[in-house]
Amino acid sequence: MTGKQLESYLFKNIKITCKDGDVLEGYAYYFADSDDNESEEACITIENEKRLKRDVVVSLNEIKSIEII
Repeated sequence: MTGKQLESYLFKNIKITCKDGDVLEGYAYYFADSDDNESEEACITIENEKRLKRDVVVSLNEIKSIEII
């Protein structure tokens, strides 16, 4: 997946399965491209994640799969 593909999930309800097995669900409200991020990795932020009840930032390299729910 590329940063541009990750950006296409912005402003949608999504489900992310991480490489470590975590599953995160919520509304994607912020995207940072690798040029805009200190870690030089594109990332997406989920607002008030369903299970954790807080905003969660997920880097592109952590994502195994992503889908719109």
